[in-house]
Amino acid sequence: MTLTGIILGLSYSRLPDQIPIFFNHPMADDGLGQKQMLWELLFLFALIEIFLFWLGRVTSQHISELAKVAVRPELAKNLTSQLLGITAALCALACAAIVLTTIASAYGIIKNGKALLYPAFPIVLIGGPIVFLIWSLLRNPPYKKQAQK
Repeated sequence: MTLTGIILGLSYSRLPDQIPIFFNHPMADDGLGQKQMLWELLFLFALIEIFLFWLGRVTSQHISELAKVAVRPELAKNLTSQLLGITAALCALACAAIVLTTIASAYGIIKNGKALLYPAFPIVLIGGPIVFLIWSLLRNPPYKKQAQK
């Protein structure tokens, strides 16, 4: 997110006042919007990131209590923090993709931003958590027996 903000800050003065907007309803025509919308979008995603950080802090306290009665307490703590981390990373990636694609469209580098974003978002937003789940289950199978003390 910081890198996206730096890139936006460096290119903001050279952007036209009206920029192409394609992050709207899938069936809506592309329109034009004020370039200030990119800062608002970045601010919105920053709020989401702050909320996810806060959620991680709150849930870690509750998970610590729940982990006392869990069969594998370390797994419950690790998966929760990793899943929140992946969610935050996906939000930062989505923000970067939207802002950078909009900047590239405004400069005429990309002709159709929807052609890039629309196929990529479902793959990343659905595929990312599925890959994480499979990876987590392969690393820590739920049927793995605890060593007897």
